[in-house]
This record gives sequence, C-alpha cells and structure tokens, in this order.
Amino acid sequence: MKPIALAIVALAFASIVNGEEVSVCDGVKFNLPAEFILVSKPNPPQSPQTSSKFIKKNEIRDVSIKFSVKPTSRKQNQLEEIKQSFTKALPNMTPKAECEQNEIIKLNDRQWFYFEIISHAENRDIRNIMMTTVYDDQLITFNFNCTEEQFERHEAIFRACIKSISIES
Repeated sequence: MKPIALAIVALAFASIVNGEEVSVCDGVKFNLPAEFILVSKPNPPQSPQTSSKFIKKNEIRDVSIKFSVKPTSRKQNQLEEIKQSFTKALPNMTPKAECEQNEIIKLNDRQWFYFEIISHAENRDIRNIMMTTVYDDQLITFNFNCTEEQFERHEAIFRACIKSISIES
C-alpha cells in the first residue's frame, strides 16, 4: 500500500476512534467521526419516524452522514424486494445517476441493501452511499454523501463508519 493511502486510512480510523458512539434507535448504533456535528435533531419521541443529519465541521458543510428510522411492514427477508423497488425508482428520482454498486451485502452478521451512485448535477457530481436494512419492524437507512471530488479524502472515513454500524441480535 502506498504511504499516502496508509496515512489516509490511519487518519480515518483515528477519526472513528476519537469520534462518538451514536444510538440510532434501540439496538442500533454506529461511531460518528469526530469531525462531524449534528445539524438536525431527531424527531420527538412520540413520532414513529426518526432521522438525523450530521455534517463535517467545515465552512461549506457539503459532506454528510444521515440516518433515518421508519416503521415498516417489510421483513428482513424482503431486502431483495426493497432493492428492486429502489432500483426501479432511481431513474425517476435521479435521471443522471450512474450506479457504482447495487447489491445485498452482509455487514456484522446482518443483511443490508447497499447502493452506491454518482449523481451528475449541472455544477458537480455527488457520491451517495445508501445502506438499508429491516430491524424490529423498522426500516433503518444510512446515507453517506459528498462531492465526487471529495470522495477520495472521505472514503476511508465513510467505510470505517459503515463498519462500525451494529445491531443487536
């Protein structure tokens, strides 16, 4: 591995270690890198839906990590159906998107729908990594976003954050 790549990986893991454990909902948590701050508060306790957005502490605030938790009647064994529905809807939602990865993966003993795209906008390209699973009648979704130009600098941080996601069995 090249020295610069090793340095980037080391910085990413140091960021995760120095970060904060965030509880998404009962039984679901992940490590938020230290350079991110909460910019949207979770919905009130009586709300059946929860979402939060974290952004990188910089002037532009154009690198984000988001999660959402929504009630669902879907089950864990229906991830392939969720994947097919989302894949079918993508051209209508983001017509100029280029799909990098679209599959069911296993992360920490749990199946996830993993979707990575590059959206081509007029003035910049956006990299979006989305991961979805079903847990305890809830659809859990994580999104990791930045410009394509920034992705090389943030990929290791995003991947370390993804690896830190844990769900109680």
